Amino acid sequence: CPYVEDMVALNRKIDKFNILEAIDDPKSHIQFVGDLFQQDFNLKPETKFMLVNYMDDLYKIYGVYEGSKNYPSIFNLKDFLLEEVNKTNISSSKKKKIYTCLEVFDSLIKNIGDMLDCSTGYTEGRLKKIMFASREMSGLSSNIQSLLTKLRLRDLHRTCFQDKERNKLKTIGLFDEVKMSFSKNLHQSTTSIDYGKQIYTQGRSSGFGSIITDQNKEGLADFVVNNLSCQFCFSLSSPHEIRPMAFSLGCNEEQVKQFHNLKLPYAVMSLTGHPPFLIRIPRMPVAKQLSDEALAELMKTRLDNLTFAPTQQPERLKIKASFGFNHEPKTKTLAEFLKETESFLSQIKNNPQFNISQLYDSLKISGRRGDSLKQRLLDNGLIEESIIHRGERKRPSKNLKLTSKGEKVFIWIGKKVKAA
Repeated sequence: CPYVEDMVALNRKIDKFNILEAIDDPKSHIQFVGDLFQQDFNLKPETKFMLVNYMDDLYKIYGVYEGSKNYPSIFNLKDFLLEEVNKTNISSSKKKKIYTCLEVFDSLIKNIGDMLDCSTGYTEGRLKKIMFASREMSGLSSNIQSLLTKLRLRDLHRTCFQDKERNKLKTIGLFDEVKMSFSKNLHQSTTSIDYGKQIYTQGRSSGFGSIITDQNKEGLADFVVNNLSCQFCFSLSSPHEIRPMAFSLGCNEEQVKQFHNLKLPYAVMSLTGHPPFLIRIPRMPVAKQLSDEALAELMKTRLDNLTFAPTQQPERLKIKASFGFNHEPKTKTLAEFLKETESFLSQIKNNPQFNISQLYDSLKISGRRGDSLKQRLLDNGLIEESIIHRGERKRPSKNLKLTSKGEKVFIWIGKKVKAA
């Protein structure tokens, strides 16, 4: 079967998937991610609102809104929040909200960090390969399971929508032990049921198909059972399982009795709109116990055809890494940020006699904007402030001068501005 030959089997150790990679409009994506964190980790509305704003700031730093495909990861978001919480002017209530988010990110990184450590996940060939979700959720808490399930389904579903051609199979998600993701009990603690229902009911027309396997159909959510168009049933022994399964396949009472005698390699198959019939499955060698290492080796040639981008710092964060210089993320572009900073430092360096008011007048900026720029440079140790007394009857004057660190950064920024 060509579908099986192209199947890519993934688990947490060999998968690459970035929660913050925007697969559609970036603004919509961070809002969606914020909603998921609120739903699955019980974030308060004000905490979720703060988190979305921080993700928005991080997208600006990484240039996502300007078309960059270098997306921040959960690791970058965690580091960003750690910097925020250590600021001296932050309120205790905001610190508490940030620590709540950091606790969630720490849980994700400890459980599925290898998977999330990338800028963009597997992308090449996404429309050509069959995606395989096998026991990816095993051992994870229900809230992480729910979060990953919804993000994975959104990713696969939106990928299908990129091609406007309808009613053509493009991607298949195979879910082994599907009750891990869509059992009747999950809706009590998570929301993956509701989102999965939307995807399953809308997905077929856009080319997203699903194959599910489980030993207990009775434990599955109703929307999964109701959307099955093709079913296979192998040998069953328990009367509790046989009767509901047989009726689900469309069998009558006489056929139900024959389920007791159903032996491998025979199975009952049912298609929507057709009566059930008996089929014989060809015998194939199957390795029941497959280690993570064996799976990685088996998938190596197929994974080599897929590409992902490792986590990369953007140019603006490299400034900080080089000089310990933390600028405001609200600056529109890197070029504007550099030019504005260079002008401010240049006036201070070339006009040491200027007081604060004269400095702002020479730059043609308001007092409020000037104070903001001055404080940013003071916080980063690029300038220092001195008070000069000019006599008993005169008000003291405030002057600024560059520190040794400021001199180095001024030279470096000057080269960058000229290059631009």
